[in-house]
Amino acid sequence: MFKLKNFAKVVNGVVVGVQQSKNKPIDNELFECDEITQIGDTFDGENFTPFVLSLQQVKTEKIAQIKREAANRISSFDWQISRATRRTALGKPQKRAKNDVYQLQHDIEVASDNAEIAINAMVTVDEINNFTW
Repeated sequence: MFKLKNFAKVVNGVVVGVQQSKNKPIDNELFECDEITQIGDTFDGENFTPFVLSLQQVKTEKIAQIKREAANRISSFDWQISRATRRTALGKPQKRAKNDVYQLQHDIEVASDNAEIAINAMVTVDEINNFTW
C-alpha cells in the first residue's frame, strides 16, 4: 500500500487548492505540503503560512452561518403551514395549528438573534469557533 502525499496549488503566493497524489503531478503551481495546509494559506516559495482571520471576520462568518441555519430551520416548517392551509380550505381538522408553526418559526428567529448577540460579545476566536446554538 502506498502513502498519498499532499500538494497545494499555489497562484500568486496563495493556496487555491489542495489535493493528494502518490507522486507529484506535473504542474508548476503544485507544491508538496502537509495535511493541515488549506485554501487561503500563503506560500513564500519555501513555507506555507496559515491564513488567519481577524476576530471581526470570524464573528461575521459565524453570524452569517447562524443566519443561514436559522433560515433553513424556519423554512423546514413551511410544508406544515401549507398543509394546515389546505386542510382548513377542505374543512378538515388541522394536525397542527398554523399559529403553533408560526410560533416555532418565531422561536428560531429569537434564538438566532440571541446567538448573534452572544457572538458579538465574545472576545476570542476559540469562543466563537466552539459556539453552538
